[in-house]
Amino acid sequence: MKNYLIIILLLYGGVSRAQLSEDFTDGEFLSNPAWTGSNAGSDFIVTGNRLRSNSTLASSNFYLSTASNLALNSKWEFWLNFQFSTSGSNYSDIYLVSDKEDLRSNLINGYFVRIGNSEDEVSLYKRSGPPGSSIRIIDGVNGSIASTNNTIRIKVSRTSAGLFTLERETVTSGSSYIKEGTVTDLTFTSSSYFGVYVQQSTSSFFQKHFFDDFKIGYLVSDTIPPVLSAVSVIDSNTLEVTFSEAMDSLSVKINNNFSISNIGQPTQVLSTTDQAKYRLKLSKSLSTGTFVLSVNNTKDQSGNLIGNPKSASFNFITPYTAKLKDLVINEVFADPSPQIDLPSVEFVELVNTSNETISLKNWKFTDQTSSGTFGSASILPHSLLIICAKSDTAEYLKFGKVLGISPWPSLNNSGDELKLISPDNVIIDALSYTDNWYQSSTKRTGGWSLERIDPLTKCEGQFNWTASRDSSGGTPGRQNSVYISGYDLLALKADSLMQI
Repeated sequence: MKNYLIIILLLYGGVSRAQLSEDFTDGEFLSNPAWTGSNAGSDFIVTGNRLRSNSTLASSNFYLSTASNLALNSKWEFWLNFQFSTSGSNYSDIYLVSDKEDLRSNLINGYFVRIGNSEDEVSLYKRSGPPGSSIRIIDGVNGSIASTNNTIRIKVSRTSAGLFTLERETVTSGSSYIKEGTVTDLTFTSSSYFGVYVQQSTSSFFQKHFFDDFKIGYLVSDTIPPVLSAVSVIDSNTLEVTFSEAMDSLSVKINNNFSISNIGQPTQVLSTTDQAKYRLKLSKSLSTGTFVLSVNNTKDQSGNLIGNPKSASFNFITPYTAKLKDLVINEVFADPSPQIDLPSVEFVELVNTSNETISLKNWKFTDQTSSGTFGSASILPHSLLIICAKSDTAEYLKFGKVLGISPWPSLNNSGDELKLISPDNVIIDALSYTDNWYQSSTKRTGGWSLERIDPLTKCEGQFNWTASRDSSGGTPGRQNSVYISGYDLLALKADSLMQI
């Protein structure tokens, strides 16, 4: 028996064929590998060590398929002989990639090579559901199989980047492969089956389709095992796992191949558009702490089992819901010109007055005319954060932690109304300043920031703000030059100096 099959153990004790070589010299197709087809397989027979169509039903279609999970970094080769002239009602589709075993199914996602049809050609098609969804993505040379007896070999390769190459060889003395075309397509990157589909009309086409020398293998041999690269937290019930390369989705999607300390196995493993990244749905929500994710028995698309590292730790902090004044506006640089010593672009400084880390994801910073949304950032307890236009971020990196916002609500020099709004649409801090707050006719003309005297005071408005006293014009990323702790508790003698 010359045909063989390299098998890899997969989910639930089953097997999935990674490579295949079938020349039918054993006289059957029931084992090594096992093929299944229409009419319990009786629509095909093996005769003369070749697979031949056997259906004698007019205006019919029939199929034979076998398990195959190769879809990327792969090559397919086969021989065929059609002892008739092809037509729009007489052709064969060789499914390289299919998510269905029954190739007559009304809904199939995959790729196939069509031999024949009305243009007597060899072309590559993509199918996304029903038969009518099939799209020709490589258009072969018309009339290449216009003979009454067509014997050809076909080769298809597909790189890891999705580049298909279709080649045809007419089996005659001294012939060579002719490239029908190339195309890059990554619509479908996994497969479950490979097979033969035949469409025939009248008795003139019965039992005249011959197939042989099916070979499926890797385009480039890969012996390097994949490793676990990173684990990130999407939310309290979802992790994103990143591997070092594209993975075999069948093995990755087995829940018990993953384990999270103090959590257990995920309830679901979901694909993403990146074949190296998967999302795990957890059986219970994460709480604040450090966790370890372990992965076993997963493999890459070349069949290499995961190597070390196969575990990674990650931290999670239970999100804190900010309350009024937990995050306050601490400094405003609305008029950078004329320049003193600060960058000539606007900034606002925020301070976290709470004992909690505050996530800023989906927070908004607004003025009277526009609104900017914060990205995935956070601010530690009792720490400062400089916010500015996203395009100006580099200007303030040397001063401390910076977060760029786009669009940036441009600050009015003479006065503006600013708000910090949480994702729950709660106003956490608001400020309505005017240039009178500088309390200096010189500094109000520009180049100086407005600084809050005490971010913890209940005192609001102009009595808790004044122009910076720092020689640079402001204090982004450090304590305000005008800061006085407990400012609202001072027994100031000046009448109306403070209004609470």
